[in-house]
Amino acid sequence: DNDSTDRTAEIAWEYDCEVVSYTERHQMASVRNAGAKAATGELIAFVDSDKSLFPENLFCEIYHNLSDEKIIGGGCDADVDLKNLETRFALGIWHTFAWVTGIGAGLFYLRRKDFIELGGFNEEYYAAEDVEFAFRLKKLAKARGQKFVNLKGPLTICCRKFGMLSRFGAAKRMLAVAIGRGKFKDQDAWRHFYYDVDKLR
Repeated sequence: DNDSTDRTAEIAWEYDCEVVSYTERHQMASVRNAGAKAATGELIAFVDSDKSLFPENLFCEIYHNLSDEKIIGGGCDADVDLKNLETRFALGIWHTFAWVTGIGAGLFYLRRKDFIELGGFNEEYYAAEDVEFAFRLKKLAKARGQKFVNLKGPLTICCRKFGMLSRFGAAKRMLAVAIGRGKFKDQDAWRHFYYDVDKLR
């Protein structure tokens, strides 16, 4: 819970989830690392908060994959809960990027020991820290002769932020991620899209 102002943490507590309060920085990489530090299991999975629907057998598939030492972990495919011209265009950009690179989005899973070896998420990044992490995880897999495996079922992404942007605004940001020119270490460049969403209006 990174200083949320809605009932997210409260609702999570109602479902007996352990909620980690992290207020030191408003930065996704730092928040992910704080969650991993608090976790106690041998297997770790990270999922973005804007993923509204998960495949029914998601955790079973993660457990099954990580039971195989030949698999280091992986990501997941993505879909959107609102299909219009803008979201289809943005999703098309991402699917092309994911197909070319072989990485997933929105969810990443791996063993704790490998997360520690990689040093967690890069806290110099204010955007695309998950993509950068996925590339490092895939590189580690290749060096070991393991496989980076994306989950079969897609996660459904909530398109709330798309509706707050100008036409193709979110698609432009997706394209920036895909071509690697998003100034990912520049907090001001990504502040409104990820950290101060209400000001998108």
